[in-house]
Amino acid sequence: MNRIPLLITLLAGAVGVCSAADFQSGALYYNLLSDGNVEVAPSEADPYSGSVAVPSHVLYRGEQRDVSGIGSHAFASCADLTELILPEGLGYIGEYACYDCRSLENVNLPSSLTVIADRAFAMCESLKEISLPQHVSCVGDNAFSCCYALTAIGDLPPYAKLGDGAFSYCIALERADLSGHSAEIGECLFRGCDMLREVIFNPLTRVIPAYSFADCYNLLTLDLPDSLIEVGEWAFSGCTALRDLTLPRSLQLLRQRAFSGCSGIVSINFNTDAELAIGEGAFENLSALGYLYLDGVKSVGDRAFSGAGSLEWIEIDRKVEEIGSWAFSNCQLLDKVYAHSEWPARITINTFDTATEQRSTLYVFPEACERYAMAAYWNRFNAIEATYGFPLSVEIIEDGMACRAADLIRGRRGGVIVDPMAGHTEVYDATGALRCSGKPEEVSRQELESGIYIVRCSAGAVKVFV
Repeated sequence: MNRIPLLITLLAGAVGVCSAADFQSGALYYNLLSDGNVEVAPSEADPYSGSVAVPSHVLYRGEQRDVSGIGSHAFASCADLTELILPEGLGYIGEYACYDCRSLENVNLPSSLTVIADRAFAMCESLKEISLPQHVSCVGDNAFSCCYALTAIGDLPPYAKLGDGAFSYCIALERADLSGHSAEIGECLFRGCDMLREVIFNPLTRVIPAYSFADCYNLLTLDLPDSLIEVGEWAFSGCTALRDLTLPRSLQLLRQRAFSGCSGIVSINFNTDAELAIGEGAFENLSALGYLYLDGVKSVGDRAFSGAGSLEWIEIDRKVEEIGSWAFSNCQLLDKVYAHSEWPARITINTFDTATEQRSTLYVFPEACERYAMAAYWNRFNAIEATYGFPLSVEIIEDGMACRAADLIRGRRGGVIVDPMAGHTEVYDATGALRCSGKPEEVSRQELESGIYIVRCSAGAVKVFV
């Protein structure tokens, strides 16, 4: 991973070290503040080193002064500083306060702390664990960026604004729990956290900002909240360990390249109620994606699924109104396109590669065949065939029966649960292959891989996501 641009950004502000301190007390230097209190200032002698304990108050000209904060650059680049003990009563830690303290392993953050400013602990390569006080209201931009040894950050303060890149490139961090956090979240929050495996979102989360989890190579699963309406640009790009992706029914917008380069994804379950708009390149270069059902999608942006080299067939829901240029370019194995709508969606001359149009068969309802044969750019397909046999949209094939079957069958982790009233049951995978059949209790015990299945019983057929 190329981290050079980030390092340049971090270094840019590190050179503006504060001017001379106002006074010295013990081993530490201080600046006087307008309210009569003091803050720790950079050393005017040798850099601070070893274990440093900051007092809660100091004497200056015979008067006791409270130490209310750690000033800007106070401990910056103190290469031999190993521990920082902060007192109760401390309210803030300033910009670059402990920047580039490469030997700093331990720091206690007092419960009185409310502000951790921009880059306060950036580049603290040896810092292993932090516990943020619950009354912190602001964690600044890149506050803990590039803390390469950081493995745990505890419960995030519920009302703290988390700045851009606050925990970016913490490459040892394995878990991020946002379940109790309800305040603003900046862009790039956990970008480049190579070992991040699990993210727990607040169930009321509505927006995931740009680049939030980009290049989190080991993120295995993603349980997106039901309240989510927007995923920002590049938010999960490069998360190559993701395999099965389920998008919440509330989702309205996937911005550009939100999941681009997630080369491990094999299935996407859209199934949205909000008429989803898919942005430019949102799923570009998903090389393992084998099939695609655009269920509940309203529009597909340019290059949205470009480079899906394993994609063999797509099914386009009747809600889809527009598909952009190169949306399915470089899909070398694509040979079946199913379109539900009786009125063709708008596409461009470049939506599909010429080779795809020559190789693939376009399947539509019999009453729509003539319209597709005359529609701009759909008529470039060499083969247009009529069918009622759409692979995943059984609610269209057996409309009334599907509703009754849905009351008897539901998915579970690793299989399906079939009500005893369903009678003889058959389970088919997305390719149409029979995976198991028998009595409801027998089928319910069967283990299935993650994916989309068609389950048929005496009440009809239903699509189930496992």
